[in-house]
Amino acid sequence: MTQIQKTEGIVLKVIDFKEYDQIMTVLTKERGLVKWIFKKRTSSKAKNQTKIPPLLQAEFHYIETKNELWKCQDYDPSNFFFKLRDSYQKLQCAGRFIQWILQSQPLHKPNTKMYYQFLIYLEKILVMDHLEALEISFLTLILRNEGLLNDERFCSVCQNLIQTLHIHQGEHFCAQDAPYPCLIFNEEETFTWFEILQSRTFSHLLGMKIPKNLLSKAETLFQSLLS
Repeated sequence: MTQIQKTEGIVLKVIDFKEYDQIMTVLTKERGLVKWIFKKRTSSKAKNQTKIPPLLQAEFHYIETKNELWKCQDYDPSNFFFKLRDSYQKLQCAGRFIQWILQSQPLHKPNTKMYYQFLIYLEKILVMDHLEALEISFLTLILRNEGLLNDERFCSVCQNLIQTLHIHQGEHFCAQDAPYPCLIFNEEETFTWFEILQSRTFSHLLGMKIPKNLLSKAETLFQSLLS
């Protein structure tokens, strides 16, 4: 008989499958990112839950299979993060977190640290009015976890302190020594970027003024380093 296992997780993505079923992508505490098929008509929750929503945190009961799509037998919900749904801006922020996790995490690679960090950042969305600093912080967190983040503020060539950051293939350069092409940060963006990298508390992010294009440049860097 196939053994039913249990793990805590949070739903990132749900796709309807056939008439009743759903395929969900879940970040779990013990198994990392997983994909499960959930047959609602066989679940004890089917009468009360017409569709599993993203951002559902629960204990999931599942069966591991030989392919990448495992079987979810049932779940016991613990948090729906309803307060995030009261604000479109905050829900958008959570959605961006989800997309970045999906882009960066392979299936079935355990990452308990990422699971708890994601939960902490979701809670911080609720208490912050200006979310760009939090979003950039989450991007850099993923890059740091993956060993892709360079937080040195010195030029790779001349070793001088960088005033306007130029990034090429993850390496940092000053304006004089920068190769082509580069992702270029102006002085204000450079100062704020390193301030976020050096932040160790969320309170430091609360009053931080984010330059207009810094988030989009952070996303560009994120995509280039993961490609």
